[in-house]
Amino acid sequence: MLIEILGKCPQIKVLDYLLANPFESYTKQQIAIGAEISRSTLDKFIDKLLENKILILKNSKYELNFNSEIVKKLDALQEYLAKKELEKQSSYETEEFIKYSDEELDKLF
Repeated sequence: MLIEILGKCPQIKVLDYLLANPFESYTKQQIAIGAEISRSTLDKFIDKLLENKILILKNSKYELNFNSEIVKKLDALQEYLAKKELEKQSSYETEEFIKYSDEELDKLF
């Protein structure tokens, strides 16, 4: 959801992927594949994510740091965007549609 609002830069793609799968631990390769970026691109900025305490490294795997205020805010934004999308989708269900009886549908088909 972040990608739709903030664009497709590699950092956003990584954060979007990790926020969509928040309780997992990943290798660099798994993150790169999940975020659809190259491993070399990930290597260029993963240290910044660690320095800013967005990610933590445990047993050679990376995971989101939910003690980080940045991660909390990004997670809240992700939830808000998902809620808005659900509201948008549910509004389509309340629109007027032509209603046919079973007999009318049989005649149409």
